Amino acid sequence: MKNVSVAGGLVTAVLLFGGACLPAAEEAARQFVPAVFSVVPAQAAGAVSETGIPAGMEEAYRLGMNPSLSEVPVMYSIHPCPHCVHLRDFLDRNGVKYEVVHVDDFSSPAREELVSRLESYNSRASYPTLVTPDGRSVAGFREKAVKRLLGLN
Repeated sequence: MKNVSVAGGLVTAVLLFGGACLPAAEEAARQFVPAVFSVVPAQAAGAVSETGIPAGMEEAYRLGMNPSLSEVPVMYSIHPCPHCVHLRDFLDRNGVKYEVVHVDDFSSPAREELVSRLESYNSRASYPTLVTPDGRSVAGFREKAVKRLLGLN
């Protein structure tokens, strides 16, 4: 039960940051969430090269490094992020096509490169961050800001 209360406290702490999961919270969440919810990042399941890019995830990495190559918005996310889930649900409900780059699926050096790229759109490097092909972005799940970004009424 100790893991449950620590994970619950982590979720509470993350909620205090206004709809964004911070990188420090990412690492703390990865220590406790898998034990409680059995979340396993894709890198644990597949082969990862010395570049840090898991097999079959080259396209996600490419889009994460250059969202302007996508015809749809690109969302930077991590698996244990409740705000990321809320943003994906919102986008799905509104019929918005998008790509997701789960940064925690990658290991060094690819992860550091993705985080550095994320920082160019969101200086806090928090999750989720939604980036349009023209380079505009919204950090966190803020419904009004996302609607404005995507031209939804």
